[in-house]
Amino acid sequence: MSPATDRSRPMAAPAALLPARCCAALRPRGAWVLLLWAATLLLPAPVRAEDGVQRIAEAERRYDDGSVVRVPLPDWPMEPPPQPVPARVHYRVALPPMPPGCDCGLRVQSLLANGEVRFNGALLRTAVNPQAAALPRGVERLVLLPLPAALWRLQGNELEFDLRAQPRASLAAVDIGPLAVLARLHRTSVHAMVIGPALVAAVVGTLGLVMLWLWVRQREPLSALFATGALAWAINTWMPLSPWPPLGGRMYALVWESLYGVVVAAFTAFCLRLARWRWPWLERALWAVALLALPAMVAGEALHLLDETSRLVRGLYLAAVALAVVAVVRAAWRWRNGSSIAVAVSGAVAAAFGVRDWINDLDYGQNHPLLLTPYAALPFAATMLAVLAERYVATSRERVQLNRELEARVAAQGAELRETVAQMRAARDEARAADRAKSSFLAVASHDLRQPVHALGLYLAAMPAEGLRDEQADVLQRMRESLRALEGQFDTLLDVSRIDAGAVTPQRGVMRPWELLRRLADEMAPQADAQGLRLSLRCARGAEDVRVLTDPLLFERVLRNLLANALKYTREGGVLLALRLRGEGADRRCRIDVWDSGVGIAPDDQPRVYDEFFQAGGGARTRSGGLGLGLAIVQRLARLLELHVALRSVPGRGSVFTVLLPIVAAPPLPPPAAAPSADDDGALRGRRIGLVEDDPEVLDAMTMLLARWGCTTCAGPDAEALLSACGGPAPDLLLVDYNLGGGRTGPDEAARVFAFLGHTVPVLVVTGEQSAERVGELQRLGWRWLSKPVAAQALRQALVEAILAATPDGRAVRGAQETTT
Repeated sequence: MSPATDRSRPMAAPAALLPARCCAALRPRGAWVLLLWAATLLLPAPVRAEDGVQRIAEAERRYDDGSVVRVPLPDWPMEPPPQPVPARVHYRVALPPMPPGCDCGLRVQSLLANGEVRFNGALLRTAVNPQAAALPRGVERLVLLPLPAALWRLQGNELEFDLRAQPRASLAAVDIGPLAVLARLHRTSVHAMVIGPALVAAVVGTLGLVMLWLWVRQREPLSALFATGALAWAINTWMPLSPWPPLGGRMYALVWESLYGVVVAAFTAFCLRLARWRWPWLERALWAVALLALPAMVAGEALHLLDETSRLVRGLYLAAVALAVVAVVRAAWRWRNGSSIAVAVSGAVAAAFGVRDWINDLDYGQNHPLLLTPYAALPFAATMLAVLAERYVATSRERVQLNRELEARVAAQGAELRETVAQMRAARDEARAADRAKSSFLAVASHDLRQPVHALGLYLAAMPAEGLRDEQADVLQRMRESLRALEGQFDTLLDVSRIDAGAVTPQRGVMRPWELLRRLADEMAPQADAQGLRLSLRCARGAEDVRVLTDPLLFERVLRNLLANALKYTREGGVLLALRLRGEGADRRCRIDVWDSGVGIAPDDQPRVYDEFFQAGGGARTRSGGLGLGLAIVQRLARLLELHVALRSVPGRGSVFTVLLPIVAAPPLPPPAAAPSADDDGALRGRRIGLVEDDPEVLDAMTMLLARWGCTTCAGPDAEALLSACGGPAPDLLLVDYNLGGGRTGPDEAARVFAFLGHTVPVLVVTGEQSAERVGELQRLGWRWLSKPVAAQALRQALVEAILAATPDGRAVRGAQETTT
């Protein structure tokens, strides 16, 4: 008889499929308690004669053609199918006499057919499925009927079963006796064959859903295998028990057999993995058998070999279960602890239940035997629950331990971080102290180093050029050129420090870039001609009148440095200054390009051209080459002015620096006021200049230079000496050095002079210190100031502007501004 029939039952899913590593602390008592409970519940009470129950194991079978044959029960009337195939099969069972007044009943262990049951001609039961689409399932197979006392005869009582001739129809033995006794036997059968397996299916299915949820969360292959096996096991157990058939006919048997294979393949692979047997080829073979079971059964049915095919497939399943048992037994032998032994025993029990049910399935003497395979889930589920609980506890303990380690690690890292922060703060404080020391040094250097250069410049300016021989005049000119180069390097070096120290604050205003470009081109043209270079100037149509908002002085310094850098590194060809317009509407911008045909800059050197003291090509610094700070100042000023400066260069062909500025809409600029002419001898001639300077060399040089310009001087290192030297009339202007030594300053001495005179006079301050505090103080005083070293022409221009800016009485002074070279 084929197991792929309505007598099918679930295969033993190997409860041994639990890893020894997951069972380290398993307490398996619960599994065995459940197993003992199942044994007491499932073992049905035997039919005993003293209970008044008689079993009838023989009946007369009659087909539609009228032929009658006496057969033992259970009977399989359609195996082999008679010819011709009948439509119905009739059974007649003669009943023994019963005591008068007995409340008797009828119990059929299994009625695997659709049809009516009659007692002495009276209808007791109609067909469960009149259309005979499917055989009865679950509790519908178990028949318990009362035999009314009114229908009993003194003799000749009989039962009639009128059944439809379905391929797997069968009638089991009939029990006659007291209805109470038969009801007790019926309840035991219902619990053992229907309710028990249904509860096991629910438990295993729930466990499978839990594992499926874990797989969705964690994507662990073992969870997927267990969930697949548990859910397939639950469905496989539920299918024969459900009164509502999910499938009918042969398709039901084929699907049931395929699910049987999924259960075995999934749990066997689960067991092998957790027992640390890594045999991928064996897992693939198991799944191949499970998937090929359905087409194999279909082919067997087509060849009328369905029973043989089913036995072969189930034998392969049992071999896989045996392999799983071997794996867990081997693991139990290796670890030898209670958990692994309990798992091995559970697996062995499951395998034994499966073999027992398979042997009973081959026995035609039973058409609905008690199946133990579903109950293999009891120790399996209990053991698995215990394992999951232990895994949860172990995981919780590991999590606690990990949390402790993490907290300790975080504390250690926090201490390390605090130490690092303290070190960073100390480093920051050291950097600030170094920056303050640098600022202090620069303040001293700005004053002390500029003093001799300032005096030298004044001496050279005071030296008359008339009456000198040609070679003397040439030497004087070379000395003046060297002094200009030295002054330029001083300005460059100290300008970088001023920008880094935040002593430079942009004073933005509206200006025309084209006017600045024309003036720079005019100033640089003699230098370009001297080098044999061509200096060109181009302007796009409509760009002459565009205006930008920026600091005019700082922006001029940016373009001047870019233009000087282009002339410095160009040996032949020329330099181009170009003004173009880019964009439309609100995005319209002014673009200024400085092109040169010089040596170019290598790609590796381009990111470093803005570094301090870096010169492309690594050439030695010369007087004409400078210190390598021009582009460093450009970058700092561009950042200060929020300008975008870009570089493109091709070695051997030249470079182009591009500056972009947003265009602003502004009313027309007023025409520039005519600057006072420094060449006007009347502006200074005859003027009385009060000179406060503590450096004898600078004081002497300044006196000589002012005398050459037609001025009379009264000088001294402080206000008292100055007033003593002046004697009579008050000076027209005070020319004071800021830092006079001994804690005295030029503004303090000027205030003493004002207090003595009773009124103010114009003041021009010369300072070698250009810190932000110093510049801010001079701006608050509203005095003009010059930074050392001062060129003679710049000094003369500043003196003229200061005198002419005063009111007619010579006392009030206009707003302060810095006069630059």
